[in-house]
Amino acid sequence: MAGAEGVAAVRAPMAMLVSHPVPHIPTAPRHPFDPAAKDGGEFTSPPPPRIYIVGTGNIGCFVAHGLRSIHPRRPITLLMHRRNTAREFEENGSIIVVQHNRLAVSRKGFDVELNSMAIENLLPYSKTPPSSVSTPGDKIEHLIVTTKGHQVRAALEPLVPRLTPNATIAFIQNGMGIIDEVNSTYFSKPESRPNYIVGIATHGVASPKVPGFRPFTVEVNGIGTLKLGVIPSPKHQQLKEKDKKTPDMPPTTAYLLNSLLSCHDLVATMVSEQELLSTQLEKLAINAIINPLTAIFNCPNGALLNNWPATRTMKLLLWEVSQVVCALPELKHLPNRDLRFSAENLYKAVVRVARATAGNSSSMLQDIRKGIETEVDYINGYVVKKGLELGVPCSMNHLVQTMVKTKERMAKLERERELPIEGVERTEAGHR
Repeated sequence: MAGAEGVAAVRAPMAMLVSHPVPHIPTAPRHPFDPAAKDGGEFTSPPPPRIYIVGTGNIGCFVAHGLRSIHPRRPITLLMHRRNTAREFEENGSIIVVQHNRLAVSRKGFDVELNSMAIENLLPYSKTPPSSVSTPGDKIEHLIVTTKGHQVRAALEPLVPRLTPNATIAFIQNGMGIIDEVNSTYFSKPESRPNYIVGIATHGVASPKVPGFRPFTVEVNGIGTLKLGVIPSPKHQQLKEKDKKTPDMPPTTAYLLNSLLSCHDLVATMVSEQELLSTQLEKLAINAIINPLTAIFNCPNGALLNNWPATRTMKLLLWEVSQVVCALPELKHLPNRDLRFSAENLYKAVVRVARATAGNSSSMLQDIRKGIETEVDYINGYVVKKGLELGVPCSMNHLVQTMVKTKERMAKLERERELPIEGVERTEAGHR
């Protein structure tokens, strides 16, 4: 699920909403098709440019499913790093299913690609791969990353050499500080960086709870929004200064942005850079409470309500979050900053989401139960990091971050004990 598994976007009171100018989006080149062309409906024009998606979890499948709906010939490649996952996808008809209100919509036509590291020394996952499947090595101009925060750098590593100088990457995941890590790891020079789009999804999406559900099926528990913002590119800004006729944004950015905004299922909107940051921070505050506390206490979101000790804990955490956010220099000129990000208003937002998603399990709790790494370092960890930079003590968030990491380790060890190990006999106390 996205965020704290909210079924709707958290909205600030009307008095706190501020209008921000949104840059003009240049119209991306259109690729019309003529279904009535020769011999019963052959397409007469080339298909739109290919879009790559890395991360085939719930949000990744939801986005891919939406993109498939807006153009029957749009080439969409799902980048998978596991051979078994690619084979499973093919064996199930290469179909993604989205369920909402008991209505299931299936869409197909997706290409699959394994990155170079995944296919070395391995047999092809398909004996007869479709001719439209792109081969590793093709240049990438439009990339959407929907992996979890801690997986982004590893997912991008084999793709960096394939990104063109003018490529655009859209990041859609929880947490903050991810782009900073990507830049420091792969694009330390500003002139070498791709163009960036950041997406904030508040849709409530999850895997179906029924046993034996079809793989690559996503259940929508509640419709939210996908807020999109463009991160200014120093390279493009220099071009605009030299030539006033240069569009407001690079063509690859305009194309990818228009593609996402055209998906009715995604309920996508574009916001200004400042509003994007404000929305990110509001969602971070909600995630910093609901996700770690439900993971620590192993409870659904609603269990945090009407519980005085839990309420006290939430307010202590939010006080630190509020202090950090209000001290950020990026929000120095934001009207109503102190009111919008006060601990009281953030607490009200947390309660609204927890109440609306009372029966849901947060994504962090689901990760703990699976014995896999969580995004806590990019949520509470981000608060702690910024607190250190700004001189704001964040001992509560640091404690919660450490407790979740401890749970991660415990769950991982427990999961390893459940796996059969050749040559090792199990005892009632575990295994030797």
